[in-house]
Amino acid sequence: MKKNKQNLGKFFQTIGKGFRSLVNLVWQGITSFFRLIGRGFQLLGRFIWKYLYPVIKFIWKYIGPIVMFIWKYLGPVVRFIWKFLKPVLLVFKRIFIPDPIKTEKDTVVLPPKPIMPYILIIFTIVFIMAIKATDFSLTILISRLMDFQLGPVAMIQRFFPVDWAYWTYVVDPILETIQMSFLGSLIGSVLALPAAYLASQNLTKSKAVVNITRFILSVFRTLPILIYAFFFKMIFYLGPLPGTIAIALFTFSIVAKMLYERIEVLDLGAYHAIQSTGASKQKAFLTALMPPILPIFYSISLYAFEINIRYAAILGYVGAGGIGFDLDKSMKNLTQNDRILVILIFIFATVVIIENTSRFLRRRVG
Repeated sequence: MKKNKQNLGKFFQTIGKGFRSLVNLVWQGITSFFRLIGRGFQLLGRFIWKYLYPVIKFIWKYIGPIVMFIWKYLGPVVRFIWKFLKPVLLVFKRIFIPDPIKTEKDTVVLPPKPIMPYILIIFTIVFIMAIKATDFSLTILISRLMDFQLGPVAMIQRFFPVDWAYWTYVVDPILETIQMSFLGSLIGSVLALPAAYLASQNLTKSKAVVNITRFILSVFRTLPILIYAFFFKMIFYLGPLPGTIAIALFTFSIVAKMLYERIEVLDLGAYHAIQSTGASKQKAFLTALMPPILPIFYSISLYAFEINIRYAAILGYVGAGGIGFDLDKSMKNLTQNDRILVILIFIFATVVIIENTSRFLRRRVG
């Protein structure tokens, strides 16, 4: 027993010596490192004093009088400007960093920093960058608008005298535009209903299905309708079919997104109650959710049809049918500029009639 205690004592003595040696080694390393740094600063100071100081002294010899002259004569001007500028800067400082508020109980409350000044600064920077990138010039804009030979006044003058007899040739393209919008809106809206069901998180439990459906809808909404019309024109050639398919695809993506956002805020109590009786999800959806969804669906579909009338009026520019083809042809041919006003009047009247009809129907179904 006594021998074991002696061995244990020797063991701890050995550990103590090793630890002491390690501490000494680390201390020597640290002191050597700081000595090296000090030596480096010493050499750097000698180098600056030996080589850079004469250069600085030589420069100051000639620049010093200039600086003193500026300070002597411009100093009062700077101090005078600062006298009036300091209150303005203090106001800006209070805008960015508001002053503390002292309550009745002598407690100091620091208000939160407002975010609006930073938003205005970012907006101003983006605005200036946009002006530089687009080469926007208010002078050029005003000069072109006031140019009576090449400006808008000269362009409008080419519309007169109006060829009112051309209205008989506008009726068929206008009817074609309405038919394209109606059929495309109908197809897109019908296809949007099951897509909205799959994209609703409260109805579809699979996150993969929800995310994939929403991703597809986002991809379809990315490209404008003119790009779709041009793409389908290369497949189906000229005519109203490419425009109808483009409108249907655009309507599908818009109606599905607006519809699933409305479905996700519906009360699903009746839906779950019907499901608990043993009914399938589809039957529970048709019984419990379709009655409140249908007015929303009709309203969104009518709104999409109202928008598609405007889009269909310009799809003819890419050869996708409708009145836009005749408008593009009349604008490009200077001898047919007298037909432009007739076409625009028909487009305006069609849009106004359908917009008011759509608003009336949406008010009734809503």
